Amino acid sequence: MKNRIFVAILAACLLFLSVGTLAAPKKDYSETENRYLAEFPALSAETVLDGRFTQGVSKWCADHFIFRDLWVSVKTLCDRAALKTSENGVYRARDGSFIDSFDSQEDFYANLASVEKFADGFEGSFRFIIAPNRAQIYPELLPALAPVADSAPLYGAASAAAGYVDTVAPIRERAALDPGAGLYYLTDHHWTDEAAFIAYNAYRESLGLAPRDAGDFSVGTVAEDFYGTTWSRYGLFVRNGGDAISAPELGKMTVTDSKGTVTDSIYHTEALEQKDKYTYFLGGNDGLVTVETGSEGGTLLLVKDSYANCVLPYLCSDYAKIYVVDLRYYKGSVSGLIKDGGVTDALFLYNLKSFCEDKYVRFVNY
Repeated sequence: MKNRIFVAILAACLLFLSVGTLAAPKKDYSETENRYLAEFPALSAETVLDGRFTQGVSKWCADHFIFRDLWVSVKTLCDRAALKTSENGVYRARDGSFIDSFDSQEDFYANLASVEKFADGFEGSFRFIIAPNRAQIYPELLPALAPVADSAPLYGAASAAAGYVDTVAPIRERAALDPGAGLYYLTDHHWTDEAAFIAYNAYRESLGLAPRDAGDFSVGTVAEDFYGTTWSRYGLFVRNGGDAISAPELGKMTVTDSKGTVTDSIYHTEALEQKDKYTYFLGGNDGLVTVETGSEGGTLLLVKDSYANCVLPYLCSDYAKIYVVDLRYYKGSVSGLIKDGGVTDALFLYNLKSFCEDKYVRFVNY
């Protein structure tokens, strides 16, 4: 009798989960995980015979399973109980925050060679920044025995390149002087406005310009309760106080994206109503964004990853026009842009992890 009751309860649970998964409203995108969910696969004789239909159904069921966020969180808790230190390349730090792993140097030297080749052919002022990730600034927060690649040889090679600007030393110095400084988000892989300002001043000093004072800019908090990509990838979806996002106030300017849409700001306030609030800067990543600031100065080519997005507001005070290029999405000719756009200065700004993994840096010379 007891066995029959157990089987009946188990069957009822399986039926509930199956029907619930099929009947529940479906989403194309998971804001919690910051990714697009699998689509239901096309049914044909070819996809059935080669196994793609079965694999597609399996992925679709996994992505749309009812109460998915709950099950992911339970799985992460079980992994933690089994002393697993990372989930999807993210460590749970000793202070409860989340830190991206850093264990790949695959494309670093090839990308560095591409940057050096570009610098050799560029006739204006060229600068190059490889921003440190949180793992380089706060290694003591990583779990015991967490494998982290040695970044010292990489920065040693980068420092020998023309135009290299060191941001590691001033950020480490600030972290040592003020252990509580909010230089990196606790739930996201990006550095904050505070670290971005340090990098901006390092860039100015490399040009022989005086560093700016924080009081020169009116910086305010634009969002709170921000949960970023490392929180999403770790998969423990508990909200117990997210990050705040700060940014300097800017005047109106003319901003044109790759689709030809024209706005009057690099800030996208609608992003503050979404989970991924970091897209407040530039609306996310675009192949080419042209910023006409109304300031005095030359024309800057900013080749970058998303770490540069929160440095851009400060650069707007130094240049009349800035071409913001993300090589992952830009399909045009960089050399043509330089020639036609009258570029006077160029700045490459990547974080170390993405620079080691990026497959598109080499296209800057094509």
